[in-house]
Amino acid sequence: MALTSLLGLAQIPDDRLWPQNIFSYQDVPITIDATNEKAASIVQVPVTDTLTGALVNVQAVAAAQSLDVRAEGMTGSDPSGTLLVANCSGAIATPVAGTLYDVTFTAGASVTMGDVIAIVTQFTSTIGNVAIQRGRSNLTNFPYTDAYVGAPAWARSTTPPLVGLKFTTAGYYPCGAWIYSNARPIVNTYSSSSTPDEVGMRFQLPVPATMAGISWMGDCANGATVKLYLDSDTSLLSSVTMSVAASTGADSVVTRCLFSTPVDLAANTWYKVTVLPTTTSNVTLVYTDMASAAQLGCLPLGVNAYWCQRTDAGAWTNTATWRPFISLLLSHFDNAASTGRPELRGANL
Repeated sequence: MALTSLLGLAQIPDDRLWPQNIFSYQDVPITIDATNEKAASIVQVPVTDTLTGALVNVQAVAAAQSLDVRAEGMTGSDPSGTLLVANCSGAIATPVAGTLYDVTFTAGASVTMGDVIAIVTQFTSTIGNVAIQRGRSNLTNFPYTDAYVGAPAWARSTTPPLVGLKFTTAGYYPCGAWIYSNARPIVNTYSSSSTPDEVGMRFQLPVPATMAGISWMGDCANGATVKLYLDSDTSLLSSVTMSVAASTGADSVVTRCLFSTPVDLAANTWYKVTVLPTTTSNVTLVYTDMASAAQLGCLPLGVNAYWCQRTDAGAWTNTATWRPFISLLLSHFDNAASTGRPELRGANL
């Protein structure tokens, strides 16, 4: 195995994708409550396949009426109003606030990697009052959201979408946006005296790489140690202690840390990276939870990255439907040719 430097650090996932609307005052949904009003997410298709459905987050409901979730083509920078194929849509019969809906289209559409499409949410017939959640982050040019509300015209927004796509062969797949299953991401608050007292992410990569550190969303103002293990907790590979000065004390900001010595990771091998508080004062780590482990396929690294935790250095518990907001910082990749071209799913380098 020959590991070649990237002359920099690759983030997987790109932490700019993480929505920062951790609290209600940070919400930025599109509210549709009148005839012809619509909310759209504009994304590129990540794989050549048959598009079979989409995941859409309903943030608030003042008057529940059936919603039509549609896959449309584009006219310029706006949805065209025409389905990709006939019946390429599905219904949300009675929307409930704070719910991620996994919508299967009546008919799938053949799509090609790189196609720009719109996932449009509108009322099926009777008008209600529903807010479609969006992200809040620094990644604002593409993908993007589009709103047809108030005035009779589309209004493109720099606010990124919260949407997922699913396909016949690829299954759930990242499309450059983030998703979560509640009204907003969840803040896990814990300390050295809590249960659990060590939380993080169990993960594996399909190719050999060198890990230099992590970034994560959360607060470590009271002190924390980042640890990297082989899947067996007896094999600590590296660690770094973050000082109080390393954090602003806010839950919705990103902290980056580097190990003193980078660690070579083997392909298809499970590891754990955790954030361990150093005091009885609280630190936080933000995460999202899904209705199924398969839905994590809509996020970078797919089903091969999910929540882990333990208490007092005891046995580990894994939760395959939760994804912590942790990004791997990788400095080297294997430069050797490999059979089958293993896929680094959703890598935003």
